[in-house]
Amino acid sequence: MGAPPDGTGTVFVTLLEPGVFTAIWQGEAENAGDYVDVTGSRHEVVEWLSRCRARVFMAFVPERDEYVAFAANPGHVDLPI
Repeated sequence: MGAPPDGTGTVFVTLLEPGVFTAIWQGEAENAGDYVDVTGSRHEVVEWLSRCRARVFMAFVPERDEYVAFAANPGHVDLPI
């Protein structure tokens, strides 16, 4: 276990309560059991996301009641929640 290989897997971000976010990077295929996660303030989670090398980034948007894709690159994270 541990982090999925760079360039693979999906990160799911959720707002747990006002000011508290969680993100989990889940592996895929042969690495389906691999994951790492973080819970903290928006700033803490965005910092983590900017270093994460997942293939896909998704955030749960309560107003839409669905996950939507967003971009996460070093120095810039376009978190929609």
